[in-house]
Amino acid sequence: MLKALKVVLIADGVVLCVLGAALFALPRTMWMAFGFEGLPDMVNYVLGMWGALLATMGVGYFIASQDPARSHGWVWVGIARGILEGGVSAFYIATHVVTFKQGGLGLVLAVWFALAYIVFYPRRSAVPGAEAG
Repeated sequence: MLKALKVVLIADGVVLCVLGAALFALPRTMWMAFGFEGLPDMVNYVLGMWGALLATMGVGYFIASQDPARSHGWVWVGIARGILEGGVSAFYIATHVVTFKQGGLGLVLAVWFALAYIVFYPRRSAVPGAEAG
């Protein structure tokens, strides 16, 4: 279980770092890639700040992956983040504020990561150190 949790932490870190770096380095390209058009330039500031947040969260997940057994807080944040992001994405897609093309990737990734963290999170009955590696 801990090996799988480590993989999930690393994968989440990669997604967050790549998306974050793209958002703060290429905000206009990113909002155009997700199908948003005609946004004012001031939106680039918000996307840049969001990108910085995502990238630093990604670094945190990389650090947490070094010792998943002691990184319960990061796992709980990943679960909460996935549930909240999934809920927000679903709400805005369902109310036609955004299309599935615009919000679907966020919805799918959020739900996938939340479920992966829940499935691979070590239960209290697990004995620390019982799993090699």
